[in-house]
Amino acid sequence: MFSHPGSSPHRMKVEPTDDPEPSDLKTSSQQALNSPTEPSEPVENTSSAAPATPQTGKRKAEVQAGSQEKRRKNSPEGFMEHPRFWLPDGNIQVQIGPIRFNLHRSRLAASSLWFKRHFEERDTREIENGFDMENEPEPVELDATGVDITDFERLLIAMDDIVDYYHSPPPFATIASILRAASILEFPKFQSYARGALEALFPDSLEDVGAKTIPHAAEVLILARAWGLPRVLKRAFYELARFPPGAAASSALSLLSPADIILVAQAQKHLATAWISAYKPPDCALCGHSSKVSAAIKFSDISWFMSLSVKYQFDPILGFAMLPQEYKRQVPSCSVCAEVREKVWRTRASRIWNTDLGVWFKLGMHSNN
Repeated sequence: MFSHPGSSPHRMKVEPTDDPEPSDLKTSSQQALNSPTEPSEPVENTSSAAPATPQTGKRKAEVQAGSQEKRRKNSPEGFMEHPRFWLPDGNIQVQIGPIRFNLHRSRLAASSLWFKRHFEERDTREIENGFDMENEPEPVELDATGVDITDFERLLIAMDDIVDYYHSPPPFATIASILRAASILEFPKFQSYARGALEALFPDSLEDVGAKTIPHAAEVLILARAWGLPRVLKRAFYELARFPPGAAASSALSLLSPADIILVAQAQKHLATAWISAYKPPDCALCGHSSKVSAAIKFSDISWFMSLSVKYQFDPILGFAMLPQEYKRQVPSCSVCAEVREKVWRTRASRIWNTDLGVWFKLGMHSNN
């Protein structure tokens, strides 16, 4: 992926590839830094062009030497140009690890409060200490901020493609990267975009809970804890709790803190109890059934309800939404009783979502009614 011509021992140019993976970028970067640059063999000039005059050749050598000396003074040994974000008209260099970006200072300052402060402080120092006309400006080092290079890359891509992202949201990993980088470096508009995108993926509304589970719940829970996203907490927790115990659930839970794992496990017990306690036998007197028919209906009814427990004991929100349809198919003649029970189940689901989950998951005062 990387090549570093022997003519410049201090700068290694990263050749672009088709959508390089961040892991490949970092691995190749390290390999390039650990590989010594072989000196190039002298090549005999066989060109028929007239040789340069002594004055021209001397001037050219002075310019090249001066340029290399500036790079040597202002650059860490062996930095590499980013394959995409080394802009030919860039006027500020930013570095993470061994990778350097050549970007537009004005655009960074307009988008980021962090960069705006940094440039203002740098300008103040230069005014006080005098401008150094001999050397290029030092690169902005981001390692101390803790921003990840992959997150920063994806944030820069978002700056180019944000309009497309509103029409066609990027993958979850990209949204997460934008949130982290934009939060650390204070890009408020991109931070707001990422927060809105995650809230759209994990809506905090009872009506939005359906049969399809939402992936990345554990990752979203971690992001919510780290960057203050209270509106996604309830749905992320519920998505984790509604999974029955198994390999998939264990894999997701392994990402969480011990405290959050305990919250999920305790919530599953509460959800199972809420499901079982919601069962009430049908009042067959409302439908005018004889005592013999009523007894048969009630026996069949409890067997039917318990058979659904395997599917809905950890997901009573979906279960209570599906019970009216299931019940009408089970006992078609009890339409009046079905309507009464449907109201009970809807009320129970609303209580779980709007009140109980906040207590079980310790969500504080946040709720969405």
